[in-house]
Amino acid sequence: MHPAASTRFDRRKTLSLLAFAAAIVVVAALLGTRGPARRTAAGCDGGAIQRDGGMQVAVRAQQCRILRGASETHVAIELTAPSSQRTGREPVELALVIDRSRSMKDEPLRDAKAAALRAIDALAPTDRFSVVAYSTDAAVLIPLDAASEAHKARARAAIEALEAGGGTNISAGLLAGAGTFATACDGKCPEVRVSRILLISDGDPNEGVYDRDGLVALAARTADAGASITTVGVGLEFDEQIMTEMAVAGRGNYYFVEEFGDLATMFDQELGSLGETVAIDTRLELEPAAGVDIVEVYGYRTSREDGVVIVPIADLRAGESRKVVARVRVHADRAGARDLLASRLSWRPVGEARPRTIDSRVAVLVTDDAAAVGKSTVIAAERQIQEARMASAIDEATAAYELGDVQRANEILEGRAAQAAEAAAAIDDRELGRRLDDARREASGNLAAPPRGAAGSRATKQNRNLSYDLSR
Repeated sequence: MHPAASTRFDRRKTLSLLAFAAAIVVVAALLGTRGPARRTAAGCDGGAIQRDGGMQVAVRAQQCRILRGASETHVAIELTAPSSQRTGREPVELALVIDRSRSMKDEPLRDAKAAALRAIDALAPTDRFSVVAYSTDAAVLIPLDAASEAHKARARAAIEALEAGGGTNISAGLLAGAGTFATACDGKCPEVRVSRILLISDGDPNEGVYDRDGLVALAARTADAGASITTVGVGLEFDEQIMTEMAVAGRGNYYFVEEFGDLATMFDQELGSLGETVAIDTRLELEPAAGVDIVEVYGYRTSREDGVVIVPIADLRAGESRKVVARVRVHADRAGARDLLASRLSWRPVGEARPRTIDSRVAVLVTDDAAAVGKSTVIAAERQIQEARMASAIDEATAAYELGDVQRANEILEGRAAQAAEAAAAIDDRELGRRLDDARREASGNLAAPPRGAAGSRATKQNRNLSYDLSR
């Protein structure tokens, strides 16, 4: 947490001071509950909702009660961005980073050019943009500047002149795109804007930094410096895991565009998203209480700082909600109120220079009464948890499919689907059950294709795109 240790845990002091108060709140809620078996009892929300500056953070435990001893449970964090009061969209800064490697020759590059030109035409004079092209190395074709007609005309000419050739050096393209923001005003821009790198690739990186961990780390550093990253995988030859994880670490969006001709539609969607953005430089920090381990956060590549789990959050549009689901392991030796974790959301409202934070926490009641535990499911949390777990199962099944084990892939999906159906029935949520079964059917349908060749590549990309959407 920033700055360093002293700020990081003012919370460590407050956790112990708040524990007694939490016990009173949790016990009071639980003692007054009534309801049918396997349903959430009235008054049991498993957490709290905090608000600041229009941002809302809801941190909920999967159940209000857990059994004494060693157990696993989940915590669902729901973030809801403030609505926008503006009548028009915010100005944006956009770095278009275009793959011109040899695999982009002919129609792919023609379609990429057409989509880039369409994106440039859609920019307002108050926006700024740059254009970078990369193959074996990268070149800044157009530096970052206001989207005047003269600047757009220069960009059109530079884009039209692009030719395909060379390898795929994604890291060089990313660094060059980020560099256009840094040099535009020597890091002292008078306005606070949404800055986004839009990186397009149709192939596996094979030059520069080309391993997944290295590229994801580079994306994270770039986002920390102030420019979020949206990645666009085009065709069937790119590595969707690299492109997805770069987008997650880069706090942007990920798109799978199978046909190059669909790039223009994707650009329209991304520019619309950029104009509605209200929260940037967003991250969530999770500090487990004593005796609690955060095992994983579904769908996110996290980092750890002094025991605190750092979750990168993509820029948020006005009114947008996003979920983060953590699986936790709890060691509880005594009955009574028990903290699970504390969270801190930090973000910067668009147009403001200073970040804001919201601190939250969640506690449960430890008991020996298994029946009481079964009645204490928190419906709002359970819905989000089941979606995240289905997304994780789709990823796991897809990995088995890639290894040629189609039977194992389907076993994973069927097993998770059965658990999801049981969970949905327990909270009497038919819509959740239907939605998760639809996701399972879509994933299974994709994996019916032979795991090799173009059909297999399409199946893995479709499934990972499905998982990406479902986990958020």
